[in-house]
Amino acid sequence: KKEKPSDIENDLIAGLKKKVRAKEEETAGLQTKIVQLEVENSRVNREFKKLKDALNYKKRAPRAVRETATRGELKDIIRDLEDEISELHVTLRSREVTQEGMAEEVETAKKTLEEAQLKAKQQETKLTSELECLKQKMEKQQAELQKERKKADALKKQLETMMKGSGSSAAADVIEKVASLQLIEESAAKKQKELEEKLAQEQNKHKELEQRMGVMSKLNESLAASVKMLEAKGKELEEEVQQRKKALQSAETQAKLLKGKLESTESGYTQLKKECSQLRADLQEAKSQDPSASAASPAQAGVTWTKEREELRRRLEEMRQTLDVMTRKEVEKEKQFQEKENRLKQEHQKNLEKKLKEVREFLQAEIKTLQEEHTSMKNRLNETIDKFEKKEHELKAVSDKLRQLSNSQRREKEDWHLKIEDLEEKLRAELRKRERMEREHELESKSKAEDVLVAQNRVVQLEREHRRLVTRLQEMEQESADHRKQMEKDAAKEREEYDDLTTRYELLEEEFLSMKNNLTLEKDQLDAALKQLRKEHERISTELRSVKETLNGRQELYTREKTEFQNLVRELEARVTRLKDIEAERNRMRSNLNERDAIIAELKKTDKCFREEKEKLRRKNEELMKRVAELERSERHLRTLTVGGTKTEQQQQNQPNQPNQQLN
Repeated sequence: KKEKPSDIENDLIAGLKKKVRAKEEETAGLQTKIVQLEVENSRVNREFKKLKDALNYKKRAPRAVRETATRGELKDIIRDLEDEISELHVTLRSREVTQEGMAEEVETAKKTLEEAQLKAKQQETKLTSELECLKQKMEKQQAELQKERKKADALKKQLETMMKGSGSSAAADVIEKVASLQLIEESAAKKQKELEEKLAQEQNKHKELEQRMGVMSKLNESLAASVKMLEAKGKELEEEVQQRKKALQSAETQAKLLKGKLESTESGYTQLKKECSQLRADLQEAKSQDPSASAASPAQAGVTWTKEREELRRRLEEMRQTLDVMTRKEVEKEKQFQEKENRLKQEHQKNLEKKLKEVREFLQAEIKTLQEEHTSMKNRLNETIDKFEKKEHELKAVSDKLRQLSNSQRREKEDWHLKIEDLEEKLRAELRKRERMEREHELESKSKAEDVLVAQNRVVQLEREHRRLVTRLQEMEQESADHRKQMEKDAAKEREEYDDLTTRYELLEEEFLSMKNNLTLEKDQLDAALKQLRKEHERISTELRSVKETLNGRQELYTREKTEFQNLVRELEARVTRLKDIEAERNRMRSNLNERDAIIAELKKTDKCFREEKEKLRRKNEELMKRVAELERSERHLRTLTVGGTKTEQQQQNQPNQPNQQLN
């Protein structure tokens, strides 16, 4: 009876220790994974915010093209559009790179989430199974304890009957047995209490694990929400990229249109050059054909010729200058665009490398810290387990010693404990009173010292204020005297300035009149230029309308073609699926055909063998038939010989050579 419960308890303790160690290791691993996931999530959010701030495209106000726009304004618009296109190209490239990185990070986060969820589910199942096993073991132990109690009650009854029946000689033996049984009962009760305490500890640990699992589930939910947020942000980025692409396409179309206009202007310039050259040739021909006219009015012809030549030269120089300026600007724009692209690429690569380095260093440092914490936790767990085992051995030894002691020692100890507790309570009460008195005394002394310091500070402040007021009065008097002097000087200056302003006003009136006359002349010139520009604007607007109509027609055709292509793609996909099914059936039929071909080949081989055997048998049969025919002939011949034996003998006698010839 003494050995069975101890073995059971030892087995239970060992199993519980193993389970506790395994659970602690699993919780440590889950905590490290949680920390890593939180760090990765924070890093991804930080990078996403930085990239979003860096790549946020500042929308510019749409620049309206006036109807009376000049060539210079159109060129400026083209430059702005080209700059916007270059910026959009760079932003699109950076967005695509960031989208790829975000997609990879989202996939990794999803994988880690799925792994964590699977592990959490596995741990939940393990914990539930372990709890059920523990409950079953406790129920078994309780049933065994009840059985032992029943046995003890039965033994007590037997002892009472034995005491009544037997005398004083067997009383000592019975008392010893009773004492041993009481000790066994007490040890069993202690073990039961210890097991109940351990059960409570295990239940607490299970509750803690359930709380941790709840935290893990919340973290998983938060991570899933963050992943969904990242996916939504990725979709938003894709939509923004598509919008930017559309804006790029529209800007490119506008740039192409404007470039076409420039090319048309350049072609007009070349046509003007050709016309100038043709006019020169015509003039020379006219001079050569009309020598009388040239002789009649040489002065007028020279004047007209010089005027036309100067105008043509001026136009040619202007057009050349515009062409040179345009070529230079285009070269400069291309260089600037390339420089911007290279600079942005280098900056983007540098930023990415820096971020990657920082993230790697941060992760390495965190991994090292986590590894150190993991090792320290393992060491602590091992130390606690060793201490626990030592304490268990000590408790067993102490329990063995305590069993040997008697009930009297226990009662004395309890009395001494009660007396010690009473004395400790009295000492504590006296110490509390003494501490309270000391605190009150300290508070009173502090309050008095503070009052003294406050009074001293007030006296010092009053003295300082008195001195400051005296100095302030002196400064105010001096400032008033200085202010009077300054006011007198300012009045004299203002009078001088008034005289200067009157003279300036007269001069400005004269200048205003001259400017007015000049402006009227410029206004007339500008009105004439406006008329010309309006004509050009009307011509350009008609061209733009025609281009818009063509573009709208092309867009409609594009949409129709797109829908048709989508339908074709769907039909092709359906056909591909059907073809796949057909190919699978073909492969199956081919396999069946191959099997049947093999069977047919085998049958052909067997047929060949049978035919060869048949031919052999036929040949043998023919040979046998020939032999039979020969034998029949020989028999007939013999019969003929026997019938005409006499005749043959006579003939042999007469003609001895004839039978030999017949036989041959």
